[in-house]
Amino acid sequence: MTYRKGAKYSFLLFLLFASAVIFLFFFRLGDRPLWSSDEGRFGEIAREMWESRDFIHPRFNYVDFFEKPVLAPWLSAFSIGLLGATSFAVRLPLACAAVLCIGMTGLSVRRLYDNPTAMLAMMFQATGLGYVLVGRFAVIDVLLTLFLSGAFFSLLAAILSGKKRHYLAASIFMGAAFLSKGLVGLALPALVVLIFLIWEQRLAELKKIPWIWGTLIILVMTLPWILAMAKHEPEFLSVFFVHQQFSRFAGGSFGRTRPFWFYIPILFGIAMPWTFFIPAAIRNALQPSEHRSIRRFLLCWAGITFIFFSASKGKLPYYILPVAVPLAVLFADLFNALFRSSLNAGTAKLFHRSWQVLYGVLFAAIPGFILFLLIWGPKVIEATPVMLPYVAAGSIFSLAALGLSLFYYRRAQFVPALWILAIIPYAILTTTSLAMEALNPVQSTAGFAKVIRERHEPGDMVAIFASPDHFSDLPFHLQRRVAIVGGDRGTLTAESREDESGHDSDWFFDTDRFVALFKTGEQKIFLLTDEEKLPEILNAGMPAGKIYLRQSHKVLLVNRTD
Repeated sequence: MTYRKGAKYSFLLFLLFASAVIFLFFFRLGDRPLWSSDEGRFGEIAREMWESRDFIHPRFNYVDFFEKPVLAPWLSAFSIGLLGATSFAVRLPLACAAVLCIGMTGLSVRRLYDNPTAMLAMMFQATGLGYVLVGRFAVIDVLLTLFLSGAFFSLLAAILSGKKRHYLAASIFMGAAFLSKGLVGLALPALVVLIFLIWEQRLAELKKIPWIWGTLIILVMTLPWILAMAKHEPEFLSVFFVHQQFSRFAGGSFGRTRPFWFYIPILFGIAMPWTFFIPAAIRNALQPSEHRSIRRFLLCWAGITFIFFSASKGKLPYYILPVAVPLAVLFADLFNALFRSSLNAGTAKLFHRSWQVLYGVLFAAIPGFILFLLIWGPKVIEATPVMLPYVAAGSIFSLAALGLSLFYYRRAQFVPALWILAIIPYAILTTTSLAMEALNPVQSTAGFAKVIRERHEPGDMVAIFASPDHFSDLPFHLQRRVAIVGGDRGTLTAESREDESGHDSDWFFDTDRFVALFKTGEQKIFLLTDEEKLPEILNAGMPAGKIYLRQSHKVLLVNRTD
């Protein structure tokens, strides 16, 4: 009877946790329009894929797009086919991937450790600020994180058990990771396994890997698309592999070049607030234990992934998202050791010091952030007055939870102290999803698209005087192609040069040619640009009297108002 009651309690606790996670990722997921730049570009690629029913050749603004593979657009394109061209449809597959990754972590850690550790790992992953925020955006790094995690967990299971089926499962995940973001899906697992086996002095394990079958699985999954793309565009292989994979890794591009240390502060935010425990988690993982090999693998997974992306010249904050999964497991291992009183004295001292620092930082940071918004916020973020009520409500709730958690911590009741502490990022994430809607005018062109649609007639032109990446969401919100004015073509640079000299020349303009066309008035033209770029086009002869709307540092010009 006691066992049945315990099992029933655990099941109800899991249902409560699962419901909270689902709510966190899907709550008002579609209320916010797509933002520029990566999210808008990804959404438009998926929309055009469904519109054309061409599921082989990704296109952005109706120009061939060779920068990323095809799996993520496939998923969002099918979602658009079912639900319509909405921001919810675009984000849905990525949010599902984020939730599935949490479930995968739980199942894998349960096999590697036990149920309590699995529950803790899922909790840490689901309440990491960076992980959840990125999981609610339409960026392919969420899908990459899911498949890389599947590959890593499968490889670890294969090494520990010696069963070839786990290696074959890893090959499937690696093939899917390649179709999500390219060679990183193959390179990272291979590098992590190699370093781990060297550390463990188990290089003989390399002979047990079914190389032929694993390679065959990856080729069957990836080669058909690669060959189809190469047949469509002979230069695809050099553009995709040489320029997009190797050259961007070594040299960066499109304003994404960052210093080596760029991801150090980003790491702090990916799993915030749990990142305070990274030193203690590392020290705990290095201690002698029956789980020594698992801990070493997790350290290799987290450390090499961090170093790999840090070594790349091209960086964006969410590239490092895959680190969130091994960190969550290391945190779970650390806290489970605390609950079982198995931490050694040095690790326990460092652990409690980290916990105390966390309390101190949060007690200072939460009121400090409110004070910042009250005093300097309107000067930095124009949407501050709209955001402030949400931020204030989340902050007050978080401070109350923080005080209650500290109450239990001081009484050495660490389990309730931890779970109450987990409420804080949950509250912050929930209110942040509401407050972020106030940033829509700044981050999205949806408001301008609505104005244009209300006044647009067949035959009218819509153009942007900016990089297509900067206003990447405009084609999605208009559900049509836009003309590009000026020399900044962003990610479309190579392909736009080819189209510019061919049948698509009417969609790419140098500034002088466009201004001359705009001034004739023969065709109604809408032009969207930034406030900072407005003087440049005005100096080229654009009539200032044609400014139709100014909002959130963006300007819309129309040459005719009929």
